[in-house]
Amino acid sequence: MSSVDGVASDNRRYNYFRYCYTDATTRKRSTYAVKLQPKVANTAITYTFTLPAVSGVAQTIKGSLRFDATYGTATPPSIALSGQGVTESFTAPATADAWHDFSFSFTPTSTGDITATVTVQSTSTSGFAWLDGIYHYPMTQSVRHYGYQWLPKAAQDVDTRITLTEAAALALPIVVDHGAETITITGSATAREVFEHCIADLCQTANQGEAVHISSATGATFATTYTVVGDVVGVYTDTTGTSASLTLAGLQDASVLLVDGSGATVEFQAAQSGEFDYVYKFAPGATGTWRWVAKAPGREHATGTFTPGAGGAFSYAPVLTQKLTPSGDPMYTGTTSALVSVSIPGTTNAYIDIGDGTAPLQESFNEAELALVTQAGLEWLAAGKDDVSVFDSGSGDYLFLTAGWRLRRASAGDANAAIEAYVTSADGGIVDDTNGPVLYLTSNTPAAIAAAVWAYIDRELTQAIPTAAQIADTMLGRNLAGGSDGGRTVRDALRASRNKSAISGSTLTIYQEDDATPAWTAAVSTAERDALQSIDPA
Repeated sequence: MSSVDGVASDNRRYNYFRYCYTDATTRKRSTYAVKLQPKVANTAITYTFTLPAVSGVAQTIKGSLRFDATYGTATPPSIALSGQGVTESFTAPATADAWHDFSFSFTPTSTGDITATVTVQSTSTSGFAWLDGIYHYPMTQSVRHYGYQWLPKAAQDVDTRITLTEAAALALPIVVDHGAETITITGSATAREVFEHCIADLCQTANQGEAVHISSATGATFATTYTVVGDVVGVYTDTTGTSASLTLAGLQDASVLLVDGSGATVEFQAAQSGEFDYVYKFAPGATGTWRWVAKAPGREHATGTFTPGAGGAFSYAPVLTQKLTPSGDPMYTGTTSALVSVSIPGTTNAYIDIGDGTAPLQESFNEAELALVTQAGLEWLAAGKDDVSVFDSGSGDYLFLTAGWRLRRASAGDANAAIEAYVTSADGGIVDDTNGPVLYLTSNTPAAIAAAVWAYIDRELTQAIPTAAQIADTMLGRNLAGGSDGGRTVRDALRASRNKSAISGSTLTIYQEDDATPAWTAAVSTAERDALQSIDPA
C-alpha cells in the first residue's frame, strides 16, 4: 500500500510473515526509514526490492541497519545484493539500538535489476529492525549522505565540491538555525567552509526533512535562502544580496583608506613594511560607490572607485609612482626637522606649520609626505585634493603647493618662521596668517622661475601618462561590458583560450596562469557519449 489515506510518507508492505512500513521517527540518513516487524519468531524472513544496474558502470550503495533489544542479538539483520554479476552482503554486529553502516562498491557485468534482500530473524514478534539510507520508491524517497550528491536513486555519486570530512565540517564555528533561517559564524570561516558545514548539517538525522537552503557550483562560493551573520572570507549570496571583496595587490610600504558610498571612512590601514595585498570583505547590502586610496611616502597616490553592492571580487594593482626630481633623484629622503610639522584638520586646508626659525625645504616636503599617509592625509586625497612638490636648482629652491595647502606659523610667538624657498600655490593662497606671517622668497629671474615651473609641469605630465605596460595591464582588468573594472574581465575571457580548463560533472573550471588556482567557473552540459574532459595547454 502506497500513500495510505493520501499521506505520501505512509507506505506499507504486508505479508503473512512480516509487517513493513515507513518510519519517520527512527531513521538516520533518510526522511523516513523502512521499519520491519517479523510476525513469526525465530524464523528468517525477508524484505526485497530491486536496484537498477548498467553493465560496466561502477556503483556505490550506502545504508544502515538497526534492531531493538526485543529483537534480540542472536541473529542480527543482514542485507545482500545479487544479480547482474553482483554479490555483496553485510550483517549488522550484535549490538541493539544502534545504527550499523554499510557501503557496497561494485561494477555490474550485465544490465538489469539487482535484487536487494534484507533478512530479519527476531526472537520475538514484538521485535523490530530498520533499513535506512537506500533510495527505493516509495518506501524511501529522500536520502542524504555526506560527500555524495543528493539524487533520487540508490547509487551514490561522489560530490566533488566536498573537501572536508563530516566531523571536520560540523566542528567549524558555524551555527545553522533552521527556525530563524540564519547561518551564524561565531569566529571566522571561508565561504567553502560555510557551504560544507551547511551540507553536513543537512545530512544530520534531525535535519533530513529540512529544505535544502544552500547551493554552490564548486563549493568555493555559495548562495543561500538563509541570512548570513558574521565574518565570511569569500563571496556569497544570502537574503540581503551578494557579498563582495576588494583586493589591492602588490602594495609596498603603503597606507590604505576605504571610504563608503556616503563619503564616511570605513577603514584606515597604516603603512605596512614591505610588499602586501590589502583585502577587505563586504557583507551583502553595501550601497553606493565606494572609494579606495593608497599612498606611500615619496610616491604618487593611487585611487579608484567600485560598487560593492553589485557583488563579486574587485581586484586592482595600484601603481604608486615614485616622485623624482628633474635630475632623476628621489624627491623624498625621509629626514625630518623639529621646525616643521604638518596638520590636515579636514578637507579644506592642509598646513605646513613652521616654528621659530628657517625651515629646510627638504624636511618640509618630507613632513608633508608623512602626513599624507595618515588617516587624515588619505581622507584629504580621497576628497580629490593633492600633495606638494619641491624643486631645487642652481637658481633657487621651489615649493609647489596644490589647492588648499598653506604655510602657517606653528604659534603666534614664532616671529622668525620662514622657509628658504620660492613658493607658488595653485589657488593663489600661500600663507595662513592666523598666527602671523611666514617669510618665503617671492622673486627670482623670470627665466629661472619659468624653467623651474616647466620642469615641474613636465615631471607631472610624464608621471601622469601611464606606460604601455600599465595600459595593457589595466585593459586586462576591464569589464567586457565597459564602464567599470572587475566582473567579467578581458583577462578572464582570455584565460579560457590559453590556460588550463577542466570539466568535472556539470562544472567547467577555468584556471589562472599557474594552471592550479581556479579563476572562474561555469555550468556546462554535454551530449551523450561526449568524451571531452579536460583541456590543459603547456
